Amino acid sequence: ACSNWSPARIRQAEKYCLENGKNGFKANQALYNCGSDNMYPLADDTMYTMDTDMKKLHRETDILSMPYSGVCNGFFHRLFYYGEASVKDSPYYTEANLQAAKEIYNLAGNYKVSISKVLLGFFFYRDFKNCPIYGPSKSSQIQDLKDITRLPFKKDDFSFLQ
Repeated sequence: ACSNWSPARIRQAEKYCLENGKNGFKANQALYNCGSDNMYPLADDTMYTMDTDMKKLHRETDILSMPYSGVCNGFFHRLFYYGEASVKDSPYYTEANLQAAKEIYNLAGNYKVSISKVLLGFFFYRDFKNCPIYGPSKSSQIQDLKDITRLPFKKDDFSFLQ
């Protein structure tokens, strides 16, 4: 696996592996979630955010996307429970993500599921394989996701994030 590599670097490494009879990457870790396309750039430039080129790489290869921060570092949860003041310093605090929040909360209400299920359910409806990294801090958060593969979402539910 690789983590925080640019698509160009991944392609270069894959080419080397192919030319030298080595196994290539099986997974790639990059920042990717419901809010990452609309967030401000991170202060840490060693963290790579999934971009159009990386999405293309995942569509064209068998490299699994294993995004970190799948629940947006709690941004949408804090916004919902504590309001805008609680997230003003977050890189996710953009007008586009505030609009996305409304859609995310609507999906949670319409399907009677948690915000976490919406945020992680998003990954099932991408056009490339994803297995997001999830780091719950409570056993109830694990219990909440036990049926995540059986959620009734449709791809169109997430069209606001295209």
